[in-house]
Amino acid sequence: MRPGHDSASASHAGRNVAAGEPYAARAFGSSRRDLDLDLADPDRPAVVTRALAACLSGFDGATDAETIIWEWSVAERLQALLAVAVATGDALQLQTRCLRDDCRTEMEIGLDLRSFAADPDHDPVPCTLDGRELVLRLPRGSDQRHWRDTGGDVEALALRLIESIDGTAPAPGWQVPADWIDGLDAALAERDPLTVLELQPVCPGCGHANTVAFDLEGWILHLLAGQQRRLIDQVHALAAAYHWSEADICALPPWRRGAYLARLAREEPR
Repeated sequence: MRPGHDSASASHAGRNVAAGEPYAARAFGSSRRDLDLDLADPDRPAVVTRALAACLSGFDGATDAETIIWEWSVAERLQALLAVAVATGDALQLQTRCLRDDCRTEMEIGLDLRSFAADPDHDPVPCTLDGRELVLRLPRGSDQRHWRDTGGDVEALALRLIESIDGTAPAPGWQVPADWIDGLDAALAERDPLTVLELQPVCPGCGHANTVAFDLEGWILHLLAGQQRRLIDQVHALAAAYHWSEADICALPPWRRGAYLARLAREEPR
């Protein structure tokens, strides 16, 4: 069982449950706050939570944004991350090879992130195992955090997600049968296919239809890391030339930073 990966438009950036209004996403790399994020932190659920808190607006000021985001479903968190990626505007190019041993042709897959945008499903997930009727709730960010804190205990995670068995909540001390895990995992994956995503590119060399596992969340974080490196490079170049502070440079609109960098490039000796 996976709690989502250990891991659009702004309208898919998550919804204010109380008001029914969408949160708005901004481009990553457009704020000094983005330089404070350690995108290499191996605790991916925490990285996603911090990135979303930094790039989404519209939260109730009385509640900490990260506290709210931890309780979003994994699907809702991924849609919010998609909204940030779309606002950022980076294209996604996946490099892979044909899986046939006698081919191995290099393939480049261009993906439109907008094609993955969808309204996350919030309904419980029914599942039948060993003749028992189960109802599961969708995993949340807080479940991912608990899963990491327990060393990847899949039975403990499954127990958190099972709301009822034959219409009754699991009894205290009840343990999830080990042979139920695959069935529970399959039921959740069917409801949220983007969490366990597979692409099927056709090889241009031999025509073989490949099946390639694709970590959408991981690739978006990779794109954000590239934007962060670009922002650091821009700060370095402008600070060296004009002796401005990091805060002043990051406060400039991206188009003005670009204009100054272009001016510097024209002045470089040829």
